[in-house]
Amino acid sequence: DRMYCDAADSKRRRATQTVMHEILHSMIPLLAPITVFTADEAWEFLGHKASVHLERFPRPDASQDAPDIIALMDQVLELRGVIGQAVEKARKENLIGNALEGKVVLTVKDAQTLAWLGSHLEDAEEFFILSDLTVLPGDADSAEIARTERGRCARCWRHRDSVGRIEAHAELCDRCAEVVEKNSNDGEAIRATAAGG
Repeated sequence: DRMYCDAADSKRRRATQTVMHEILHSMIPLLAPITVFTADEAWEFLGHKASVHLERFPRPDASQDAPDIIALMDQVLELRGVIGQAVEKARKENLIGNALEGKVVLTVKDAQTLAWLGSHLEDAEEFFILSDLTVLPGDADSAEIARTERGRCARCWRHRDSVGRIEAHAELCDRCAEVVEKNSNDGEAIRATAAGG
């Protein structure tokens, strides 16, 4: 979502691009023995002159070890499965057409995971591909879904409270309106400079 909808120079988008770049640089050499020609073309596309087949396999970086984060992400991935099952059930019942139309109440038993989700709700919504998420403590992990009453943004398709409240961009959420406005102002400044204004 952030790759398509955040501003081109936003820190979130740039951070995501960095991670994707690092993953690609590790994955291409690993895939090279299996996808020989494709891996070489991808490696060349990244700007390397020598063949990927001359590279060594990437080595684990001990400074990147983070067992606490890995354990947390394992929990979050399990919750993604819980939400996915609830979304599929709601779709079969014609309650929603897709996950973005759902208002999800996620009950979480693990206190650390609950705390992290509560303090990173926007990131959690993006990770779970949701528009409207509430997290609550409980005895078991579960998800309940109702249809959200929020308006749908015409640009990012997420359902947000801010849709319809921005006079200049009534069909957009606040994030998308800000990006469109910034791009519009940047475009005007470029056109003015090109015209000598």
